[in-house]
Amino acid sequence: MPGYLENIMKRYLFAILIGLLFVSSNAFGQLDTVDLSVQASDIGLGGIVRPGTWTPVRLNLVSNAAEPRAVICQLRMRDDGGDVVLMQREVTLQAQVQQSMWLYGKPVMTFNRNDTFQIEVLDKESGVMLARVEEKPQKVLYERSSAIGVMGAGGSMGLNAYMGESSNESWGLGNDKPYFTQHEYFLQVRDLSFDRLPDRWYGLSLLNTMIWNPNGGSPSGSRVNDAMLQAVREWVERGGHLVVMLPPVGQQWTSSGLADLLPVDKTRMRLITAKPPQNIVGRPPVGRVASEIQMLALDVDQRDPLVSVIGRDVNGNALIVSKRYGFGTVTVFGIDMNSASLRQMGLPGRELYPIWNRIFGWQSPTYRNAFVKEEVKAGRITSSYTGNDLTDFWGSMITMKNTTGPALLLALLVFAVYWLVAGPISFFVLKARKKHKYSWVVFSGLVLIFVGIAWGGAYMIRPTDASITHLTLLDMDSVTGKSRVKSWMSVYMPTFGNVELDVAPDMGVADNRELLSSPGVSSDKLRSRFLDPQNYDVRSSGPHRAVVPFRSTTKMLEADFYGELSEEQSGLKDIWPTPTANLRLDDRGWPIGELKNTLPFALRDVAFVYSKGNGREFWFWRLQKTDKKWFSGETLKFEKREKGAQPLIMPIARYDKRILRQEGYLGKLSVKHAGRGLGLGGFQGGGISEPGKVEVTERLEMLSFYAMLPTPDFRVQNNKDANYFSRALGREFDISDWTKQRGLIVIGYMDDGSLPLPLSVDGTMLPSKGTTVVRWWLPIVK
Repeated sequence: MPGYLENIMKRYLFAILIGLLFVSSNAFGQLDTVDLSVQASDIGLGGIVRPGTWTPVRLNLVSNAAEPRAVICQLRMRDDGGDVVLMQREVTLQAQVQQSMWLYGKPVMTFNRNDTFQIEVLDKESGVMLARVEEKPQKVLYERSSAIGVMGAGGSMGLNAYMGESSNESWGLGNDKPYFTQHEYFLQVRDLSFDRLPDRWYGLSLLNTMIWNPNGGSPSGSRVNDAMLQAVREWVERGGHLVVMLPPVGQQWTSSGLADLLPVDKTRMRLITAKPPQNIVGRPPVGRVASEIQMLALDVDQRDPLVSVIGRDVNGNALIVSKRYGFGTVTVFGIDMNSASLRQMGLPGRELYPIWNRIFGWQSPTYRNAFVKEEVKAGRITSSYTGNDLTDFWGSMITMKNTTGPALLLALLVFAVYWLVAGPISFFVLKARKKHKYSWVVFSGLVLIFVGIAWGGAYMIRPTDASITHLTLLDMDSVTGKSRVKSWMSVYMPTFGNVELDVAPDMGVADNRELLSSPGVSSDKLRSRFLDPQNYDVRSSGPHRAVVPFRSTTKMLEADFYGELSEEQSGLKDIWPTPTANLRLDDRGWPIGELKNTLPFALRDVAFVYSKGNGREFWFWRLQKTDKKWFSGETLKFEKREKGAQPLIMPIARYDKRILRQEGYLGKLSVKHAGRGLGLGGFQGGGISEPGKVEVTERLEMLSFYAMLPTPDFRVQNNKDANYFSRALGREFDISDWTKQRGLIVIGYMDDGSLPLPLSVDGTMLPSKGTTVVRWWLPIVK
């Protein structure tokens, strides 16, 4: 009996021991994991993603380990060829502490609302996966739409007047419908906050403009780190537009790390009390009365050519001022357009003076909803439209036709000969010689022979030299001497294997914020993909370098660069010094003086745009030479108002009386290109197979002043559709903001030139050829 009890006890003890071991293993396993949380609102800015645009993803992490551990967080994304890009960032997780970090990736142009973002956390030492999340963003914005970020909550600040409120006021285009007076739909990404902004400038790429409200978080807040401030600074420097609504009291911008961005310091701000000016906020609706509010008068230095006044009150106090910073703009309001006091008065009104037109360069009129509904009902405003993508020729500009054309022609020729020889010719020859029994032998032999011919021919005609074809935007700043470069390119490598590409290789890794990506240039979902997709990793916090798999074919890439190009550096074939100038204004306010082309190349179809800095007068003219070329080393002299100078844009007074071709140079281009598509891959408009230089030049100029294009002609007339111009690519081209300050813009084009970008390919510089758009801004002092 005692032995029986002893056996039972042993069995129970054994079972308990096994259970404890099982529980312990689970416990240790849980201690070894990482809790990863990514919500739909954490993907993109405010949960918004646009195909072909750099996208931030916010990760919330908690390590269950007992000690700090190093992990690699990665975002899995497809590139244009179907390969998988692993956007990686290393971080050390503290034990049992919640931490947040950002990953960045660029969705391909074919990304849609059914696609997901895949995020993984790996142990750095072992490579073991510790956590994985797959999530969709809240909204995928149409690639031909833009976005305005709003930091803080509240009203629309009058922007709703440009958006419409019913489907009758919009032209249907997917879920994103542009207002009938606008060329593209813009989305307000609301409720952003300073302390939740990305820590890299390209995390803000979705936004054309970012508006800060006083309740949008302080730039001096305890949770705002230096990386966030630097991201905002670089975003503006590279072309972003920051709008700051200063409160009348308690503003912290002039004591923040971004104070130098502002066009005015604290000593030049005056507190005033007055009724809100109607020329800025409009009139209150019927039944409401405007009362006095506090505002800040902004006494800017009128001699500073980088600063301009956008809006004044009736007493001449400057309430809205703007400053050029790098290639971007900072606009400051001394009146808080989102204040509770204004909203209680029903302001800003929908019939407001178009102050946002002055700020953004828009030509859109603003109408009461009731008026619009009456006009639509009466048949005076059309609901029929034709859309034209100004960038649908992009692919044909960089495609290397010579890398596939000869091989395709050879394949067709070999197949035709093979079909004839293996079919009717061999049949009749064997029949004539009564050798039918050898038909299979002959057929097999012919197969082997033609396989050899095909492989041998393809080997003989294949391109043997690596090269680059590009379409590049090069902007130059005469104030800082720096350049901004955006390039779309096809890189051909006649090898199989991994190739290292590096933008600005001479720059230190920690300071390199340049970009390299492969999202493609078309939203065509039928594009071919590689049958053997491969993985390659890219540093998410500095994606300037990638080791990319090549298969003896081309790879479409995008690259961004900001810095100096006037000195030799690795990966840069030619130096690009900024042209020099000595300009002043004559007695009539027209620029006179000299310009010298210090570039080592001639520029064709040179054009000039002079802005008087008052927000209303912009003049356009071409170089008055037969060949319209500005040769290297040539000095141009401006001695009086140029012949052929015409308004860049003329605002309309009444839409029912307008004549579009009389609305300045941009009006003429709008008439000429209405209903026309360009290039391969275009699916809107008529389209032509190959874009000519004139068509490309004019479309690039329309992109350069896209925000200032005449509003679509939305009248009902002779059964004609209204025409609007969209852009799936090239948002960086729009320099409408450059016209706010008094200065001269020079635009020229160079064909078959080298890549104006320091790009290293396997440690060497590849020969390159393509079209470069060169633009230069020069301030003019009175």
